[in-house]
Amino acid sequence: MDGYSIEFGFAPKAAAKISKIGVAIADAGLHSEFIDQPNEPHITLAAFDPKTNLEKLKQVTAGYAQSTKPFDVTFTSISQFATAQNVVYLAPILTADLMALYQSFQNCLAEAELEPGFYYRPGSWIPHTTITMKGPKADLGPTVEIVRKAKVFNLPMRLDHINIVQYAPFEFIERYELQDVR
Repeated sequence: MDGYSIEFGFAPKAAAKISKIGVAIADAGLHSEFIDQPNEPHITLAAFDPKTNLEKLKQVTAGYAQSTKPFDVTFTSISQFATAQNVVYLAPILTADLMALYQSFQNCLAEAELEPGFYYRPGSWIPHTTITMKGPKADLGPTVEIVRKAKVFNLPMRLDHINIVQYAPFEFIERYELQDVR
């Protein structure tokens, strides 16, 4: 989707563990899409049309970050979307706390009259951390095997900030530390 994305970003140790997966996939001669992209590992909270009011989006995201403390997710599975893009991703346990964080952000967006794209609306959102996208279909099996062996499962993986980024092309817009100053 072209436009803006709001993404929970992983703390450095967790991000490094996830990034190693992309390196292993590239080292296996499959594809290097993950390590070629400039964005960091993340879980997207919402995505918006490029015509969205960026200043309003910044205000909402900054306010949300101030009222949200860092938190952990736990990956327990690998999945893929049933699309032609061949997306392979890590799926975190969908806990009540994670859903509450998501819903709280959606409430902030609704109050500001900002509507995310379809896949990020309540009832459609699937929390995930993309590992590969747009790789050849023949790479799916070997990619999943590499991901399966990664040391990212059944461990707490800390998310400690929110980024606003723009796609395509990728551009980093803003970073807000999660802080819970309530």
